[in-house]
Amino acid sequence: MEFEDPELVTLLDLVIKLKELLKGAENYTIWRIQLRAILRGRGLWGYVTGEKLEPHDTKEETDPEKGRSEADLSIASVTCDRTTPRESQDEQSLAFIILSVDESLYPYLDPMKTSREAWLLLSKLFERRQ
Repeated sequence: MEFEDPELVTLLDLVIKLKELLKGAENYTIWRIQLRAILRGRGLWGYVTGEKLEPHDTKEETDPEKGRSEADLSIASVTCDRTTPRESQDEQSLAFIILSVDESLYPYLDPMKTSREAWLLLSKLFERRQ
């Protein structure tokens, strides 16, 4: 099998390096440590933790005379192109997460829009509380 996109090859190579896919609570801790290391190594961990915020996460007051805030105007210019660097990086993070779990977990992750949502869901489902 040959891939033309070098990013896809890198993504697949890293996911293949996982010892095993996430199956549930029984291997969640090991999976979490491995995937966190991969995401950190690729500079993507901040998207999962929320440290790297989306441009529209900034909060500004709306000027009633203008009807839209400066943030709204800048968002309009950013969201015209759906492939902003932030969205691309978060989509890559989400892809890492989805490809690193057993297929039986896909229905849980399918509605997730961000890597942070997916990570928090898996944490809620499988992390053992002491």
